[in-house]
Amino acid sequence: MSTLTPADRRPGRPPGCDRELVAWMYELHYGEGLSYERISTLLNVEGVSLPGGGSRWLRSSVERVLNTNYGREIGRELGFY
Repeated sequence: MSTLTPADRRPGRPPGCDRELVAWMYELHYGEGLSYERISTLLNVEGVSLPGGGSRWLRSSVERVLNTNYGREIGRELGFY
């Protein structure tokens, strides 16, 4: 059985959100205690575009961004994990 090195693996889907946005979402949720629902409302009020081009942020959109491998990696770097 062969073991693939990271260089041999196919890259995953590229991140949809920029790093600063994900970091801000982490700070709002884990740092300030805002709910996913409240963060989605704030993003909509601020006019932040969705990575997939949707019309508005939903609670589930915020939750999904923070719980991707990319999001968790940023959360670890920020000390939230």
